[in-house]
Amino acid sequence: MYENGEVDKELMFTAFTKTQFAGPDVHKAIIKLMRYITEKFFSVFRMEDESYYWETGDETLMLERFKVYNAMLDAFTEALQGMEHVPGETPKSLAERIEELLKTKFKDVDFRRVDKKEDGDE
Repeated sequence: MYENGEVDKELMFTAFTKTQFAGPDVHKAIIKLMRYITEKFFSVFRMEDESYYWETGDETLMLERFKVYNAMLDAFTEALQGMEHVPGETPKSLAERIEELLKTKFKDVDFRRVDKKEDGDE
């Protein structure tokens, strides 16, 4: 499993799941399942949980995080309401238009656009 003190890359596996839209009860159930599987089958396991329920077991904190993410999604959806279709618009110009709209609607928020050409990804 280990080569020169490092984990063999052939044995590493990464996966993710998004439970936000399934709700807090499903999120808790998945965390409980993952805790069981981890304790029974893994010697090394790492999970990152945006609700912090995995790390803390704090249901109140988890519910608050769900509220925050849902509010952000609702605000984003509301900001895009009424945005008009522009015939022949390119994906890039649409992204730029959305960025400008969000900058106007959320002046105090730092929106950063990742341009695939700038970071070497095509």
